[in-house]
Amino acid sequence: MYRDERGTLYHPHCGEDISIGTIAVENYHKLAWTFNKVLYIEKEGFFNVLKEKKIPEKYDMALLTSKGYASRAVKDLLDAIGENSGEEITFFCIHDADAYGTTIYDTLQNETGARPGRKVKIINLGLDPEEAVAMGLEIEKVVKSGRKKGVASYVDPVWEKWLQECRVELNAMSTPQFLAWLEGKIQLYDKGKDTAR
Repeated sequence: MYRDERGTLYHPHCGEDISIGTIAVENYHKLAWTFNKVLYIEKEGFFNVLKEKKIPEKYDMALLTSKGYASRAVKDLLDAIGENSGEEITFFCIHDADAYGTTIYDTLQNETGARPGRKVKIINLGLDPEEAVAMGLEIEKVVKSGRKKGVASYVDPVWEKWLQECRVELNAMSTPQFLAWLEGKIQLYDKGKDTAR
C-alpha cells in the first residue's frame, strides 16, 4: 500500500526540497558526499530560516520533517539513508519542550506498535524542559484534558510531572538565539568536512 506524501527532505548544496511519501522513499538515492548529517525537525517552519542562513550547507546537513510525528515513509527514509549511503551519517532530532515533543523523538528512534525501531542512532538535541527553564524561555501553561499526557521514557519523573501542566516551544527563542542554540549542539558532534570527496 502506498501512502501520500507527508514530509519534506531538503538537500544541502543542491537546494532541493523533496516531498516524502512511500513512493518517493522507494525511488530515493542519496547523492554521494552531499551531506553527512540529517536533522529531523518537528516543525517545517524552521526550514526557511535555516536555509536562509545556509546552516545545512555549513554543516553538510539535510533537513527532514513530517510536521510533527514522523510518518512511516520518513522512518523508512532514515533507515535507507543510514544503510545505503556508503558514508557515516549522523542523525539528529529537535523538538519542543512539551510532552508531545519528547514522544516525537521517542517514536522516531524506538519501536512502536506499528513499526520497528530505527536501524540508525538518532541523537536527541532537545529542547527538553530542564534546558528550556534554565534558558529562561517563556513557559506556557497547558490546558488539562483529564488524561495524563504520555512522555518519553528518558524524561525524569520530576519533569514528567512538569510536562503535564507546562510547555516551552522552540518558537520561544528569537531567531539568533535559536541558531546559536542549535549550532552549539551540532558542533558537539561535527567532525568537519568529509575529506573523502
